[in-house]
Amino acid sequence: MAKMHTFAVTTPVRPARFPNNSLAYGADEQYFRRIALDRGGGYDTDMIADAYRQQVGMTIDTLAGTVWTSLLRRFAQAMLQGEVS
Repeated sequence: MAKMHTFAVTTPVRPARFPNNSLAYGADEQYFRRIALDRGGGYDTDMIADAYRQQVGMTIDTLAGTVWTSLLRRFAQAMLQGEVS
């Protein structure tokens, strides 16, 4: 009988800051990509990230990790509902 391999699925760890580039690649970006996919309802994750960066502006680097994570979740949900363009 063939031995079956199992792989652990891990939850990405929240990085120290929001990425400046595409959410499609990289371990740090995976955390935010998952939020954008879960809350964005199928919108392009990079479109959500770009709009989020534009909306939050320079304060993105000064926000604490839990604050901007929460803001990204709400922002992606608002885009889905058409509240943000």
